Amino acid sequence: APSSRRRKGTDHVLEACAELDVELRIVEGLHHEAALELYRDADLVVDQLNAGWYGLFAIECMALGKPVVTFLHDEAVRRTEEAYGVEVPVVNATAATLGDRLEELVALGADGRAELGRASRAYVEQVHDIEHVTDQLVGLYESVTERSLERETVAVPRPVRPQPRPALIGDADLEGAVAEAPSGLGQQLRRLGRHSAIYGIGGL
Repeated sequence: APSSRRRKGTDHVLEACAELDVELRIVEGLHHEAALELYRDADLVVDQLNAGWYGLFAIECMALGKPVVTFLHDEAVRRTEEAYGVEVPVVNATAATLGDRLEELVALGADGRAELGRASRAYVEQVHDIEHVTDQLVGLYESVTERSLERETVAVPRPVRPQPRPALIGDADLEGAVAEAPSGLGQQLRRLGRHSAIYGIGGL
């Protein structure tokens, strides 16, 4: 599904597939629902070969339980695996190695690719699920707030006049979502996340 054939390295995909007994489908110019049907029907998916990390398209296909091939920087893989304690199941390939990686995936057979697809789905649930992402955001906000309060207590040892709380800007069901406790912040972030297409990928 190349948004830009040049940036995603589509020509390399065409060349690699020409040497293999596979059916290549390039998904372009379709509405999302029509494209999803093709993703669901695929045995494996190639994302991009230039950026060094996967994007929303890859996340969506992993959420559908598909093996995904893309180019990943080794350092980004290492840091992600250390941070989340999980192996990144994306098949790493460059333009030079794409043919070999695709040949290996074909040789795995349907059962082997299905196993990799299950690992891909589990990875997305652990790393990209809205609840996990929100918990991380809440943790970051809490740590920043605590450090800010500590600095303020030391540097400004005088009473701070309370300021009126600004009104929220958003639809009706978001009004009043910000509470004084961190749990109120988490509630707001979860609501905002459910309004976001980014965190709604793949039905997660």
